[in-house]
Amino acid sequence: MTTKTYIAEKYAVAKAIASVLPGPTTGGPSQGWFEKPDGTRITWSVGHILELCMPEDYDPALQRWRIDDYPVFPEEWKLKPIENTKAQFKTIQKLLRDTTVVVHAGDPDREGQLLIDEILEFCGYTGKVRRILPNDNERTAIAAAVKAEQDNTKFKGLYEAGKARQRADFLVGINGTRVATQGLGDGRLISVGRVQTVVVWLVVKRDREIEKFSSANFYEFEIDVKTPAGEVMTLTHAPALADRVWDKSAADGVLAGVSAQRTARANVSAESKRELSPLPYTLRTFQQDANKRFKWAASKSLKVLQATYLAGYTTYPRTDIPYLRDGQKGEVPGILEAIGKWNRTAPVHALFSKTEGTPVLSDRLFDTSKVKEHHGIIPSKKPFEGIDKDTKGEGAQAYELIALRYLMALMPHREFVETRVIAEFGGRRFTAKADKTTVAGWRALDPTQDPNPLPALQDGDTLQLVEARLVAKKTTPPKPYTEATLLGDMSEIAKFVENPVLKEKLKETSGIGTPATQAETIETIVQREYVYRKGSEIRSTELGRSLVDNMPSALVDPGVTALWEEALSNLEAGLISIDDFMAKIEMFTERLIEEMKVRSKSTKIRGAGAPNAPRREAGPGRKSPPSLRKKRAA
Repeated sequence: MTTKTYIAEKYAVAKAIASVLPGPTTGGPSQGWFEKPDGTRITWSVGHILELCMPEDYDPALQRWRIDDYPVFPEEWKLKPIENTKAQFKTIQKLLRDTTVVVHAGDPDREGQLLIDEILEFCGYTGKVRRILPNDNERTAIAAAVKAEQDNTKFKGLYEAGKARQRADFLVGINGTRVATQGLGDGRLISVGRVQTVVVWLVVKRDREIEKFSSANFYEFEIDVKTPAGEVMTLTHAPALADRVWDKSAADGVLAGVSAQRTARANVSAESKRELSPLPYTLRTFQQDANKRFKWAASKSLKVLQATYLAGYTTYPRTDIPYLRDGQKGEVPGILEAIGKWNRTAPVHALFSKTEGTPVLSDRLFDTSKVKEHHGIIPSKKPFEGIDKDTKGEGAQAYELIALRYLMALMPHREFVETRVIAEFGGRRFTAKADKTTVAGWRALDPTQDPNPLPALQDGDTLQLVEARLVAKKTTPPKPYTEATLLGDMSEIAKFVENPVLKEKLKETSGIGTPATQAETIETIVQREYVYRKGSEIRSTELGRSLVDNMPSALVDPGVTALWEEALSNLEAGLISIDDFMAKIEMFTERLIEEMKVRSKSTKIRGAGAPNAPRREAGPGRKSPPSLRKKRAA
């Protein structure tokens, strides 16, 4: 007899799966699984329900963090159940004993693949494993995912890559943190990691650029000219940085030359242009928008999006892809109907219907070739009715943004005519331009005001100089990071890498960290007191600066992530083995720790953390791991 067990990544997905399988459903949260009349069970994990064993779990003989014991490398990697979810793990373990077919229903990404596969491996399950790819908790989408069942062996590379990434970050983080604490920190807890240390470096770098910035005067030029019809218009000359005029006497000379010329011919051009419709949100673009609009932290945005997703109102939030699959064109009418049923989105839905009528199902938006594991964040076919315990209405705010963005994505591009006037006075090119909207398109839902139109002119018309003047300006420093701009630079980390090969590799990724971990990384470095929030800004502390100054260069080099991602991509594709990857990571870790040890003899990480925050210790009495294997395997 075949006994089938679905294992979802979380309860809400398991509940959605149970709702589309045939027959009445029994069981639920108190039992730890749902069951169908034919014996099919649907259970769930709670995210990662297993964790890597700490070094002290392998050998309890050593209980202190001693610098000479590092680096350590597990001979055989072991997992253990996470304490606060152990009961649900035992439920899954019990169900697997008489299961003949498992349906892996983890999220369709590297971590989702890992966290279910590692449960099966830990429990010694040897039966058949199938895979579904749930990306949306709405009933129709879940039903489609259940029907598209496939062999889990197709995803072995994804699992291996997830496992390798987990182990690599563990080795760098555990070894690095403990040596930094006892060596560089003199017992003060110094947390390091491949991603978090680079993010601290970004903030420190920006703050120091601001502090070192020295404002300089420079000059631009304006002229008022009269058209043949007697109208006066203003043209400007703002030289590019390389040709900028910094000296006042030089600027006066330019102005004299401009003033000496009384007339010039107008070069008039008109060009049709488009402002593309916005694509659906990714997690990062939503976090950036919510930070600007609502001052939400990145972690809060993720939490709210997770709530709307689990409630079935929006699709999976941890995505870095804004496109949709071709097959999702058929879902558009149902989603539009759901948006129109909620009182707060009904007005924009009505305006959409009045303005556009028929949605624009463009190949730019619906492009399966550009969708990896997850598509862009969009509403589901379930009308919004509120979220339990959402007393502040934050789920409603998120849904409004997502619904509006989806509607705009289904509308035409804005079309406009850009008129440009160019005239040369004193050997300098002066310009004026203005846009005139011809097709509002998506801007009907997010209107902007066209600038004042230019006077009517024909190409070749004579312009008479009325007045020429200097416009004195000052250079301005870079702005402090906000969460929105920090997320942007984390995702566009390639611009901080000089090596052209690594730069191109990073452009192919979502940057440093993943959409799922970037918010967590910001929270971590705030909690570690390397940075702190000052209103909407993210600023570095003395401790964060000292950390960056005293870390080995490899830990603050964003190019390292590019090398890792390239290797993980090769591992996922089956071009290298996990043993090959881990051997290189162990060599990297060994070099890193040796450099830390050398540095600790001559320098220490000092400085205050966040304002008014208590100092945290990790002194000799703190329990610590033993040495497992101090040398790499030959």
